[in-house]
Amino acid sequence: AARHFRNRQNVVLYYPCGEKKAFDMADALAEHDIAVLEQALYSMKPVDHMHNEAVKALKKGRVDGVFLMSPRTARLFAHLVDHHRLSPALTRISALCLSQQIADATSDLPWHKILVAPHPRMDSLLQLTDQVAN
Repeated sequence: AARHFRNRQNVVLYYPCGEKKAFDMADALAEHDIAVLEQALYSMKPVDHMHNEAVKALKKGRVDGVFLMSPRTARLFAHLVDHHRLSPALTRISALCLSQQIADATSDLPWHKILVAPHPRMDSLLQLTDQVAN
């Protein structure tokens, strides 16, 4: 997308985002002399435990897959799996990851399968549900 702006001067783009980002838009566009006005619209505060209902569902094998949408979420999920001692339950569960970077962030867990969307789009992620074992 940056090449579309190369001949423009004084281009400024507004980037509303979260406080923690997986991609640095300003850095990526700086080499093309495009200024990015970035504003964090939200901050994610990690929880210290999973809901009891989720823990019970995971332990009793009532969950077939876990959607993971960001590397940070994957790392936080892994921490909570350890906290609740849920690793044995994951051997029956598939991870459905939006990207390879997300899959890498959770690869230490003993998943039944780690599925990665072929394209980092919601429709590609949802197509992975066809591969989840019941």
